[in-house]
Amino acid sequence: TIGAGGGSIASTDGHRLAVGPESAGARPGPACYGKGGTSPTVTDALVVLGIIDPENFFGGRYALDAALARQSIETAIARPLGLDAMEAAAGIYDVVTAKMADLIRKVSIESGNDPRDFCLFAYGGASGAHCAEFAARLGVGKVVVPFAAPVFSALGIALTDLQYAHVRSEPAPLDDAPETLAAVNAAFADVEARARADMTASGHAPDDAEMRYRIDMRYRGQMNEVSISWPEGRLDAASVEGLRDAFEALYQRRFGLGTIRRETPLELISFRAEAVLETDKPKFAVLERNGAGMPEHRRKIYRRDDGWLDARVIEFDGLASNYPIEGPAVIERDNTTIWLPPGASGELDAYGNLKISTGGSR
Repeated sequence: TIGAGGGSIASTDGHRLAVGPESAGARPGPACYGKGGTSPTVTDALVVLGIIDPENFFGGRYALDAALARQSIETAIARPLGLDAMEAAAGIYDVVTAKMADLIRKVSIESGNDPRDFCLFAYGGASGAHCAEFAARLGVGKVVVPFAAPVFSALGIALTDLQYAHVRSEPAPLDDAPETLAAVNAAFADVEARARADMTASGHAPDDAEMRYRIDMRYRGQMNEVSISWPEGRLDAASVEGLRDAFEALYQRRFGLGTIRRETPLELISFRAEAVLETDKPKFAVLERNGAGMPEHRRKIYRRDDGWLDARVIEFDGLASNYPIEGPAVIERDNTTIWLPPGASGELDAYGNLKISTGGSR
């Protein structure tokens, strides 16, 4: 989760430009909302740069004030830094985009994964304006903006399985001593009983739920644990060595070759049980197009490296499946705006997901 978006406030100490963590929220919101906000935000920068059309925000149902957006950036950022408004807005955009890239880099490269090996799924109302840019900076070649990207978290909640989870901390060494095995199995029995009781209290038969178990482990002397999926909610003497093997396999995948220390004792810290009841889920339907064709026009968009670009502006509702779109281009929806910079391309699939090629893959 990236804690930066359209409402993130830009600021400067006269030497450096920062974006966030403070947010303008929905009220007063960005300066361009015209609700009394005066602090420049990412949304204000997107308006000034031309990525967001102030006359077509939220499908044209809510007009933004481009003059207020520009004024907020000039007052708070451009003048203190000795820049013009366009360079200041481009700086805001670049800083927040780099921040998004850095956070993804942190959860990928620092966990032993090369982002170039992955496809990026970009969701949230603001992600479409940035995802192709920061994915290319990471070397990610493919990005998918789901059809439900602006409400993706809400969709996830609506479709998620019912789950009750309990955890109990019961630190113990990993060994086959009878007292260790007894303590582990008692902890598992306790959290399983509580998870099943929750399922019963919610009106569902606990026997219909699938039970899943995890053990949080670490090398002795460490402060952070690694969570291991364990197939059964118990431990016996014969499975102790298998648990160590599972821990070290995951540990090495996460932190890299040569990080395991076979001679170091392991500690069991916490025991988890989850009662999971699968819910009925609707099938995703092929997106029906309205047959209106693909209305488009052109708009000038400012980019630091390129200056003013002549970009295509395409209405999402008229966009045909599998139609190739070359950047620079903006795809406008009533709930989000997607920016394809130069070098990027995209096409819609039958379900309304936009597949972007960034040109940044190896």
